[in-house]
Amino acid sequence: MSEVRTQIAPARFDSVELRRRWIQLPVTDSALVTDISATVGVDFGGRDTRVRVTDDFVYFPVVVNVRGATEIRCESLVFALGRRLLVTAQPEKHFEPFDTGIDRMRRAPELIGSPHGVMYALLHALNDAAADVITYAGGAIETLDGVHGTAAITRMNDLEEIVSRTREGQLTLARAARYLRAGSSDVDERLLGLLLDDIDGISRQASYAHDKLRYLALSRLSSSRTKRKGWLG
Repeated sequence: MSEVRTQIAPARFDSVELRRRWIQLPVTDSALVTDISATVGVDFGGRDTRVRVTDDFVYFPVVVNVRGATEIRCESLVFALGRRLLVTAQPEKHFEPFDTGIDRMRRAPELIGSPHGVMYALLHALNDAAADVITYAGGAIETLDGVHGTAAITRMNDLEEIVSRTREGQLTLARAARYLRAGSSDVDERLLGLLLDDIDGISRQASYAHDKLRYLALSRLSSSRTKRKGWLG
């Protein structure tokens, strides 16, 4: 008897299917927030900073730094992960960092088969945004050698705030990714492990940048004290 082989067509990206799995909810649109909350049963009313579990959704507050054309801004989001649906409470309807998450889903359409897969792609996108910020901060730190006085202090303070916020944001990303790895059978555990490694890698880069800023600040303080001591004899 000849062997019969069944060919399975490769998955294709389907934007309609993605919209069934993922609702983007801009927090500035209060009427839409009220409507969606009533329709699907999400509740973003609280200001929790911890993971919150209800019968239908698990809520993950996440913080991320986003590099814009002229500034680096800190954004707060909440992922509401349900069995069949993911809702993101986000700063605006088109949240630019998520574009890279959608690109990832285009390359791996199987991710839109579950809200867990969508969330995995979006967490990866937020980590990419944090990586961009840390790369910028690292380059800016290297230029501090030629800056002195008040300008240098102001610049170091600004960079330290950016780096500190990124370190805090990475903790929220890691928390969400760990929960996803522990509770999801819809996403390859190896992929989730690699995501956690990437998040940890950006955390280490942020810690290195923070330590370097502190070293520069202490070195300048020590140099300033030495000069004053010389002036006093």
